[in-house]
Amino acid sequence: MIKETKFDETIASGYEATRPIEPSACQAGFREVLGNAQANRRLRLLDVGCGTGRILQHLIPTYLHPEQVVAIDISEEMLKVARTKSELKEIHRAG
Repeated sequence: MIKETKFDETIASGYEATRPIEPSACQAGFREVLGNAQANRRLRLLDVGCGTGRILQHLIPTYLHPEQVVAIDISEEMLKVARTKSELKEIHRAG
């Protein structure tokens, strides 16, 4: 049996504060895979479990155009936080 975890507004809003990401380290980690992604506008990235978008916000616009990204998450509260980020305003959202 799979136990479902629900993220309430308190957890979602404090998620990033308790899990910091260094932008340059994040970008470096994806450089080899996404280095030429902007040049190929047909390329798409699917972020399953995007959460608050804390990783995606550091990949756009360095490696990807917003229209190249589809982001999904089971938690509506986490997605609400992601939608507040200017870098993620134009990405595609499933659901």
